[in-house]
Amino acid sequence: MKNRSGISKYYLVFFILLAVTIGLTIYTLSGASSAKEDARTAQKIGDVANNLSNFTSNHNYVPESLAAADIKNVPPSIKYTKISDTKYQVCVNYRNASTPFDGGWTSLLTGALIAGSNPSYSAGTSTPSPFFDTFTLAYYHKKGDNCQTVEPFMYSSPTLSAPASSDTSTSI
Repeated sequence: MKNRSGISKYYLVFFILLAVTIGLTIYTLSGASSAKEDARTAQKIGDVANNLSNFTSNHNYVPESLAAADIKNVPPSIKYTKISDTKYQVCVNYRNASTPFDGGWTSLLTGALIAGSNPSYSAGTSTPSPFFDTFTLAYYHKKGDNCQTVEPFMYSSPTLSAPASSDTSTSI
């Protein structure tokens, strides 16, 4: 009788370990869809940045919206706000962090801690920048909102000056 109760203890431990393993596997795999969504967002933010940069350079003003800059198919995780005539803000919402130190316990389990982190990580800063830093927004972001304020005309005038009139007539 004693031998039979010893075997049932092994079965109990085995099933507990099996349940924990299955639970951790399901939790890890459930993050795959959010990782795919984040990858699509990171790819699209590069397109948005290039189009915004081209628009402000060609038109010499900040657009009212992404649609006004003819930027289409923007995922809901990317938000654009015109702050002023010379400044705008782009916020990107990620479901996962890109660095292991902000990724939670799953990043520790997958070994991402060994990958390191970017010491110049600065996503989310509200200090205006003269350029759109897509590298930081795409590859070194935190979980949740990551905002960047861009002032593309920080070092130059945003308005075109009227050409000087050339009066070639002579008065007699």
